[in-house]
Amino acid sequence: MSATALMFAIGSIGLFSARAFLPAFLVSLLLRFGPGIPAIASWRLFSASDGVPSWFTHDATLIALGILAVAEIAATKIPELERALHAFEPYVKTSMAVLTSAGVLETGDAAFVDQALAAGVGSVAVALPAGAGTFAVSSARIGVLRALAAIDEDDVLRVRRLWSWMEDFGVLAGALLLLALPLLVMLLVLLGILVLFLARMALRRWDEARKVPCATCKTPLYRGALECPQCRTATAVPMGVSLRARTVVDRSSHRLDLLERRRCPRCASHHRGALAEPCSGCEIEPFFAADTERYLARIDERVVPVLLACFVFGLVPFFGGALGILLYRARLIAPLRIWVPARRSILLRITLSAAQFCLLALHWIPLLGALSIPAMAWLAFRFYRPACAAALLPEPDAPPRIAFG
Repeated sequence: MSATALMFAIGSIGLFSARAFLPAFLVSLLLRFGPGIPAIASWRLFSASDGVPSWFTHDATLIALGILAVAEIAATKIPELERALHAFEPYVKTSMAVLTSAGVLETGDAAFVDQALAAGVGSVAVALPAGAGTFAVSSARIGVLRALAAIDEDDVLRVRRLWSWMEDFGVLAGALLLLALPLLVMLLVLLGILVLFLARMALRRWDEARKVPCATCKTPLYRGALECPQCRTATAVPMGVSLRARTVVDRSSHRLDLLERRRCPRCASHHRGALAEPCSGCEIEPFFAADTERYLARIDERVVPVLLACFVFGLVPFFGGALGILLYRARLIAPLRIWVPARRSILLRITLSAAQFCLLALHWIPLLGALSIPAMAWLAFRFYRPACAAALLPEPDAPPRIAFG
């Protein structure tokens, strides 16, 4: 493999592990129109191009990749869709990395492709290192995102949203740099891969280090567990699940704290599956009717204090409004939304977005703007509360849920 082709293959791993279609679209666009731009026409990959569009730079390919790139950016901004994509995105990203590397070779390194074909090796086979690296790094990236989701399920702190936008801008800049300075991008990608794997290991160790052995069977338990999932022995001194963990005084209230973070109210394991699926730790369904009623009642009690606080925050333009939005999302919406099925949650988000945008536009008007934030909170609550209740409360003809002992 030529040095340029190797550097592009390794450098592209960083782009395709973040996004599947956006880097392919940008690279295809640059390869198609770059030779006509004097500032970049002299780049190594462009200098060997004869200007004839290949399959990778064809108009139909550009249009398809552009549409998919826009859809991909939108999907990564919706947590429910992003979680759904995790199941198959390593395979999609790997395929796009291989096809893009092959397309770059055929467009900008024709001499090398001719040598590869003469040796009986196609350009797609030559691009396989990019695919293998993309699959590994993409899987590690998903592990980090899932670990962050376990800490902040509904992304109230907006860490994953910031991560998503940083990836978008990183791919935009990286695609240009990859064609201009493949060696530099390759080195940066290798450094980034190292940091990513170290971060994944650190999050795993941090989560495991917080566990304590069961007093009876020595099974590692989360500090917030009320019972051991193996021997069912009650935990003597369970700890709270917030970042500033404290000793649990009210076990009944602690069950609701666990459910509010999408954890099993018995063993505190993270519940990532559907509501009907049993807990991965103690293999018991995470909800039953008594907990559901108390869970919804707890959130209902927060409505008036949160609305009053949102009004006070709304009196301060911009920063106050931002704090009010964070408050009602964390205290009212996040505990409801985490239990709403993904398909319905997406529809609710789409329906709410236009109305909330109109209310937010009023935030700059004195007094009326202060009412816009609590109005947004009330509207979102009225949408998500019935959806959460429908998901948690058993239907009249459904068999009774299993109650925890």
